[in-house]
Amino acid sequence: MHEILGVSSHSFAANIFKNVLTKIDHPVIKNAHYYINKFGERHKIVIVTARPKKFNKITKEWFKLHKIRYDKLINIEKDKHVVLEKFDFFIDDHLGEIILASSIVGLKLLLFDQPWNKSRNIKKIFTRVKTWKEIYSIIESTKNLKKHS
Repeated sequence: MHEILGVSSHSFAANIFKNVLTKIDHPVIKNAHYYINKFGERHKIVIVTARPKKFNKITKEWFKLHKIRYDKLINIEKDKHVVLEKFDFFIDDHLGEIILASSIVGLKLLLFDQPWNKSRNIKKIFTRVKTWKEIYSIIESTKNLKKHS
């Protein structure tokens, strides 16, 4: 992302810490809370985040403020795919994480379409999605999912 913006990786990281990770007023993607909460009625929702653990309090406050349900929050600052073997779906907007997760047999990969992940197109590894409604439709149409217990 820093290359797209034309800034150093250090400057980009400092900006993320200052303007993203420490603020609670960031908006929710359109309809995200509605569809995520619908998932939660029938499925277990695990948020795997690259955010450092020191931001857990504000991350949880953000979910609460926006009334987004989840069952578990896992922090892993690098290579999210190492915790994904027990999951049915992995949804991310980071193409690198999707590529790494593609090594897990049976894991369905959904890449949330964003300006920073359009530069590469890897066929048949993932499904590119644009909305939470689309994600919901894909997941609900898949049979034999693990039910929320």
